[in-house]
Amino acid sequence: MKNTAKAIVHSRRAVAATLALLLTACSALAPGQRSIDISQQQLLAAIAKRFPINTRYLDLIDLRLDTPSLTMIPETNRVGMGFTLSASDRIFRRAFAGVADMSFGLRFDAGDNTVRLAGVRVERLDITGLPEQFRGQTQRLGPFLAERFLEDTTVYAIKPEDLAQAGRYGYVPGELRVTASGLRITLNPVQRQ
Repeated sequence: MKNTAKAIVHSRRAVAATLALLLTACSALAPGQRSIDISQQQLLAAIAKRFPINTRYLDLIDLRLDTPSLTMIPETNRVGMGFTLSASDRIFRRAFAGVADMSFGLRFDAGDNTVRLAGVRVERLDITGLPEQFRGQTQRLGPFLAERFLEDTTVYAIKPEDLAQAGRYGYVPGELRVTASGLRITLNPVQRQ
């Protein structure tokens, strides 16, 4: 009986040691991919912080951009944005209203772990009742608005805890993908030095 009891105790110790060894080995394996989902509402809230935008163009037109809205365009991996526009010319003191539609992609900035707007394009700029002499200037207005106020805007900062992993591994951002409901950031595992 003593030999049987000793064998059972020894067997349990062997199983426990083997299990501990397996758990240690598993913890050394690279973790799998993870992702962060940012909703359309979160993206809009980050962009809306910049609005309203008040500016003067060519010292002739006072502009106000307001009320941004977003549309996700997953098939082109871009986001559409519309906003209202009000303008008043400084010469004749007339006021005009309109709308603008832009689209943009997203890029990751490794310097500060942020997601930023990239490739902002004006898709439509329509100002109702604008006199003909200002129409040519209006065509140059779109790229001015896109580049000056929106290009490189930060929409999300990846938190250090999102990139951390216990042990020898951490994560680095990979693909940025526009989805029907927002943005998905893929995090890929990397071995630390």
